[in-house]
Amino acid sequence: MKDSAPCPFRNSSAIPAARAATNPIAAPACSRRRWRVADRLYDPAAPIEQRVRRGIEFLFDNIAANPGLASLVLREAGCEGERADCVETRLIRPNLAFYRPLWEEAMRAGIFGQADVVVAHAALIGAISMLVSSRHSISRLAGEEMDVGRLREAFCRGVIGRGAGQAEPPPTSP
Repeated sequence: MKDSAPCPFRNSSAIPAARAATNPIAAPACSRRRWRVADRLYDPAAPIEQRVRRGIEFLFDNIAANPGLASLVLREAGCEGERADCVETRLIRPNLAFYRPLWEEAMRAGIFGQADVVVAHAALIGAISMLVSSRHSISRLAGEEMDVGRLREAFCRGVIGRGAGQAEPPPTSP
């Protein structure tokens, strides 16, 4: 599916919280590097499978680079009060706003199953946070070293089924 819309965050006043935040997980659209990432995620010339994989990889890398922040988000998201409100306003909402159009397009294209985009995004964050925080245990269980790159690749393959740009695997014989 081709989406002709430009990056949804360029010159937008719709998400002031994302522009004001400075944390890489909180507002990936706030820095020049993140504008470049957004341009790659929302590039209408790139296949949707490739853009979704890039989005998952970017989310994974940001969580892996900031595991303490991911723990804070997971802990406070289940609470009520001023801290929870701040985490939601400064971290969760801007992050969701950044990814929402991509995840919705992934659902329309059949890459993700049809689900509430908020639930899908929260599931991705929760799964990635769990993998990153339990990397050493996963390595022991797998019997081999699972660095962040290998975890990210395995997660992407599990979520979207295959690497972007790779041919469908041959059918297996019964």
